[in-house]
Parts: sequence; C-alpha cells; structure tokens
Amino acid sequence: MSLTPINPPQIEIRCKKNEDGTFEIGSYEDGNAIVESGFSTPTGTCDDVVDIYKRLRKSYPGSPVDVGAACEFCLNGLDDSDDSE
Repeated sequence: MSLTPINPPQIEIRCKKNEDGTFEIGSYEDGNAIVESGFSTPTGTCDDVVDIYKRLRKSYPGSPVDVGAACEFCLNGLDDSDDSE
C-alpha cells in the first residue's frame, strides 16, 4: 500500500488599493474566496492585512500564506514566529 502525500492548501491574500488609500483585502484557499468573517474587508489598512495574515496562519497551520504585491510591504518586519493577535 502506497501513501499519497497530503498537500497543504494554497492560501493567499490579494489586495487592491482603493482611491482613498485603503485596501480591498480578500483571502483565498486554492483560488476560492474564503467567505468566513474576518478574512476579508473592502476598506482595510496595513494593520488589517497583518491581522488577516495572522488569522490565516492560525487557521491553516503548515500552509504558507502568499501575499500579493499590492500589500506585501505591510508585512515588512513581521516576525513569522509571532502569530499572536
């Protein structure tokens, strides 16, 4: 009997900058939007990006979280070992 390796889901945060400087933030699992509360916002800040990132890391342990180019700078200096909210 051979074992099939389990691949973790692909988790990503996608951001789009709004005209007022805030971000439209969405979270995705394997390309599908995560609809649970707390994983997206239509008018977020860098603090919201960090909070959502930490929630995803806690909810999907072992899965890397890919952050889109539009908001990846929000995570500069974030220590990945600090997943506290």
